[in-house]
Formats: sequence, C-alpha cells, structure tokens
Amino acid sequence: MTGSSPLRHDGPVAGDLDEQQARALVQFFLDTTHNPAGDTWVITDVAEADWGWVISWTNRRAAEGSRDIRDLVGGGGPYLVDRRSGRIAMCGSVRSVQKYVDLWRRGQLKDVPPPAHRDLLPEPWFDLRPRPGGGYWTSRLAMTAELDRELMPGHVLHGERAETLAKCPHCGSVLYELPGERFALVRLTWARAPEQPPSPQTAVFTSWTDALEASGEHSR
Repeated sequence: MTGSSPLRHDGPVAGDLDEQQARALVQFFLDTTHNPAGDTWVITDVAEADWGWVISWTNRRAAEGSRDIRDLVGGGGPYLVDRRSGRIAMCGSVRSVQKYVDLWRRGQLKDVPPPAHRDLLPEPWFDLRPRPGGGYWTSRLAMTAELDRELMPGHVLHGERAETLAKCPHCGSVLYELPGERFALVRLTWARAPEQPPSPQTAVFTSWTDALEASGEHSR
C-alpha cells in the first residue's frame, strides 16, 4: 500500500473535481472510520453548489430502511467538498448546514485533516486511530497507560512516546505509532504491572507498509 492513490486526500487536487471524484474522497473517509455497530458507512445524498458539494451519510442498515434500534447508529453532519481544491470539512449537528457552509467559506470551520496512515487494517484489528469528530479517546489512553505500566528500563520502548493506533481483540496486541514515522507492534501481557525486558514482546518498524503487513501476518 505504497504510493499515491486517487482516493487519498493528501492535498489540493489539480483541476476541478467532478461529483464522482468528490464522492470517492468522502467514501474514503467513511471507509476508514470505525462503525460501532459493525456496519459500514454509506453516502445517502449529494447536493451540488457553485463551490462544490454537500455529501450526507449514515450507516448502511439504516439507509436500507432498518428500524431496529441496534441499526440506528449516529454519524456526523454532512461532508463539504470544495470542487477547486479538494478540501473537505464536516458539518456539526448544532447549526444548520448552511451555517456551517458559511463558516467554512469564511475560514472559520477547519478542514478535516488528511487521514494519515488510513489504509484499512486487516481483520480482526479494531481501528483506534484519530478520526474526524474524535472518538475512542478513552480507549486509546487506556492502551497507552497499559504500555507505560508494563515497560521497564532496558525495554526498546522505554521512554518512547507512543500513540495507540489499533488493537487485536484476539490476543490483546496493540499497534502504536512512535516519533520519527516508526511503528511498534506490542503483545501486551495486560498484567497491569512492570514486566522484565524484553517483555512485552515488541517489533518496531520504520515504515507503515511494514507495520501493516506485520499486522496482517499477526492476524493469521
């Protein structure tokens, strides 16, 4: 998963976007955003304006008409896509969509940050990466706190600043991002106490591609 992809929002897009490209950009964000009901996010409506598009979305089962309370998963407000630059923002739910559009056009609503390292994770990894609108902050802090509890001087990660990216529900392993574009796959013991190095078992990678591949191998 190296190189540039037309679905990656890595900066301005040359030339005006068409609706299909705008939908593809938004769908990429949706595909890399966890759905707590185990469903998928889908685009439900696209409204065109002179500056771009307002693209609404929800989870698939709700879009298909399910009224089961378990299938009614709240998402966020519509995405806004600028046709000239490819910039994307997401509306909130407190004000009208037009109000958010006005704020964005005046530079008072921030763009959605590019989804760094947003390649889809292999099954069964649970995605805990930062996402538009926040989410999973408590879980991410818990994974970082457990790592800190288990590390002792002499461990390869001792003293490192680690940010939680994902967790394997089968064995409790966690994938972390380290400074300098490095990544660590750690098999935590969940003993909630210091471990004698080299425990917890750790593999450090110097590229996201290698970390992603190792995560896939780990899941088999």
